[in-house]
Amino acid sequence: EIQIEIADKNPSEYPQGLLYKLKSELIVPQIDTSDISSIFEEHRIVRNLSSFQNIADSVTGGVYGEEERRFQFRNVIVSRTSKARFKIANSQKVPVDITLALRPTSKGQRIVEAFELDANRAQIPPYSSYYAVVSFTPTSMQSYSAIFDVIVDGQAKSTKDTRVAPNFSFEIHGEGHLPRVTILRPAIRNKKAQAMMIFNKLLLGRQATQQLLLVNDGVLPAKVDFYLHDVENVFSIETSNENPHPEHLVINDMTRKATAASAIFELGQKIALDVLFKPKTTQGPQRYEAALRLVVVDNQYEDTIVQLIGESYTDDITLDNIHGFVMADETSAIESGQQTIVEEDAP
Repeated sequence: EIQIEIADKNPSEYPQGLLYKLKSELIVPQIDTSDISSIFEEHRIVRNLSSFQNIADSVTGGVYGEEERRFQFRNVIVSRTSKARFKIANSQKVPVDITLALRPTSKGQRIVEAFELDANRAQIPPYSSYYAVVSFTPTSMQSYSAIFDVIVDGQAKSTKDTRVAPNFSFEIHGEGHLPRVTILRPAIRNKKAQAMMIFNKLLLGRQATQQLLLVNDGVLPAKVDFYLHDVENVFSIETSNENPHPEHLVINDMTRKATAASAIFELGQKIALDVLFKPKTTQGPQRYEAALRLVVVDNQYEDTIVQLIGESYTDDITLDNIHGFVMADETSAIESGQQTIVEEDAP
């Protein structure tokens, strides 16, 4: 209280003088660190990360594990950037200045350059919030970790070291991944470990088919472009009737596009293509070689070659369908292992 005496005042008024009461309120700037659902409102929150990984390998984006106090970037392609936002709320009547920092998870470890903060400092107005943005750009297929700290400015330093104790911190973890596709069929390999399709010796006027079977055994969806290098133009590819989702495979007109086909693979999905060998009757008997190149988009290491080998021959006399009468324009199909042979009328 403050008492003010005024000279020559009316003694009947305020005989004890004028009293003023002063009231003050001390507010310590701070941020809300208890509402996890608010901080990670843009991400999935789970109790345990290990159990979540076993049931949701295909989930992209970010996941926060409460038991581990760890935020995880999921399924990020190498050299691609994924960003995550974390909400920092100020529930006080005064503004709060904060410092944001990334530090190694252990002593002696250097700061991982795969993580980056969009801003190192910010001021949050009263009853407002700020979104801290962390970018993750893996440079290779490995694991990356760092500690994300939020520090309210003006705090006393820790007694153990010169570092200011953070008001809120958690671990950030991420891995670099690449899409991949594996060839299940054919199983034959050459000396360079390349897949081979060897067609049986084929009579001129017929065509043979073998199946190329692929599977996405990675953790990311994959797109594969097919390039057919065939000088003699005796090989071609078609979609197989065994595909449950034919819309995932597109066969292109090679006179208009460089790629012979393109396919989209979901996780664990298999896609089959029929490779056709049809030697030209105008060229006579000879051996043919070609290459089917498989390029996995966004994976510079997945560039696979399937070697195609075929040979044609002629006979002076052939006897077909001796077991019964057939019309002259009908065709007959012969199954020989994985190869289907179809006779066609000569042009």
